[in-house]
Amino acid sequence: MALTFVQAVNNEPNGTSISLTYPFGTTLGSFLLVYGRFTTGSGTIGISDTLGNTWHGLIANGGTDFLYWANNAGSGADTVTVTTTAASGLIVGFGVEYTGQLASSPIDFVGSNFSATGTSVVIGPSTANYTNETFIVPLYPDSQSVTTTGSTTLRSPGRYLVAMDLSTTSVGPYTATATLGSSTYWSAFNIGVKSTTSVSPSASSSWMTVALANSLRGLRH
Repeated sequence: MALTFVQAVNNEPNGTSISLTYPFGTTLGSFLLVYGRFTTGSGTIGISDTLGNTWHGLIANGGTDFLYWANNAGSGADTVTVTTTAASGLIVGFGVEYTGQLASSPIDFVGSNFSATGTSVVIGPSTANYTNETFIVPLYPDSQSVTTTGSTTLRSPGRYLVAMDLSTTSVGPYTATATLGSSTYWSAFNIGVKSTTSVSPSASSSWMTVALANSLRGLRH
């Protein structure tokens, strides 16, 4: 079983900071992820939240895009604030919450950027290295609506930025797809998050080797 989606929040303010307030109190031990874009250029980016969670992540495209996640989150009302030293302007972002992730090292991968012009959105293929993962997919549709989500589930619809996800069951390549209302330039990528039931092929092989050895040992007695 992959992760369980809990809630999402979108915001599109003007300024040098964006606040993302989750509609409901976050669940103790959950997984939080925020993604966004500063449209006025690059700068030094900082993040904090009212619960004092520890945030990990990366800054992309020279400091215009940000992706952060917090594992084993605290519980209660939570507002995440991301700031930049870039010029004031439009900021777009979303936050999502999931439960059921691994308590330690939940990230399998942060995928490459995919982009094109058109109505067909294709993100991947990207390889799940563990069973029962969830791919979280930030999509920048350039103000076009997402009319269908294909292999993905739409979690946080926004004018400039949407969040989708895709659940996997086995190890191997997966492709997230969606359709836009009108042709435009779009960009997206994905993040593979391991669940508490995720198993790697090597772990499965090791388990089978041990089980076989135990069976053979039993036959010798």
